[in-house]
Amino acid sequence: TEMRLGTELPSVDETEGEVTFAGQSWRWVATVSQTPVDDLRRIDVRVRRATDAEDSSLAQVSGFVGAVVMDTPPSGTLWTGVPEGDGQGDGEEEEGQQESPGGGQGGGGGAPPPERDGSDDE
Repeated sequence: TEMRLGTELPSVDETEGEVTFAGQSWRWVATVSQTPVDDLRRIDVRVRRATDAEDSSLAQVSGFVGAVVMDTPPSGTLWTGVPEGDGQGDGEEEEGQQESPGGGQGGGGGAPPPERDGSDDE
């Protein structure tokens, strides 16, 4: 998480450390490798109990981090879809203006069905 939240692309390298969690000591190894995409790195993290053999692991996760994501400032948009501090209203929708799950007002959202002229009716 720290690598993904950092402001610089992590170096291609292997790092390790120890942490105590839930009353146990754990060893972790993070391997950062270059991908075929210039500004995209792969991060593999392996975890084992500190008392287990070095070549063992209880879990391994992989993730990716890229320079474009790291250079992008955090969004000001809340999960509600309304930008923070837009100064419009109190967050309550006006009566008759409720948005449907598909977007827009009423119906299932999206484009309306095409008009039918009856020529394809049997």
